[in-house]
Amino acid sequence: MAKEQLLQSIEGNINFTNSSRDVFNEITNLAWDRQHTSDIAYMSGITRSYGNQCSLPFFDRDFVNYSASIPMDLALRTTVGRAGHGGSKKRVNKFVLREAYKNDLTPHMIYRDKAVCISNHLYLNGCMSEYVSDLFNNPALKDTEIGQQLNLALLYQRGLNKNGKWEMHDYEQVVETHNLLFLEMIANKFDIKS
Repeated sequence: MAKEQLLQSIEGNINFTNSSRDVFNEITNLAWDRQHTSDIAYMSGITRSYGNQCSLPFFDRDFVNYSASIPMDLALRTTVGRAGHGGSKKRVNKFVLREAYKNDLTPHMIYRDKAVCISNHLYLNGCMSEYVSDLFNNPALKDTEIGQQLNLALLYQRGLNKNGKWEMHDYEQVVETHNLLFLEMIANKFDIKS
């Protein structure tokens, strides 16, 4: 469901005079399948990039319904936590969940906000490394005017040198390499040489 379709569904089906909990639950129900399948596709794709397969369970609807019954003043209460994988202080929500596990997990885990795992480098080390070898050894854009102005030769060489050896802390260089890789694919598809 595209963003526009979701907005149309919200406008046509949500009663904004209801309680904030009811409005939140109704919007969640509209987007549920899209979010769940996107999460599964993401995790399956990451696993496949390492040459493995995974099967993810479907969410327990009873548990979800119980979670949806928690009053918003508890569900959205914030407490002092820390930002993602770093240590800086930040306000975090999901108070009830954090309280439920405070005796079972370390404070380091309990009071950390959602930290998205950086996974771009995994693709370059896995399923995309062959494309880097093929396209960067004989790049279409290297000798073009824009390739000369941007000195893309250095980026191609770095991509070849690091191919299969990227690490999470290489994030900015990984993004540059991804971008250049896709530009090379487009240049090859449309036979761009000048």
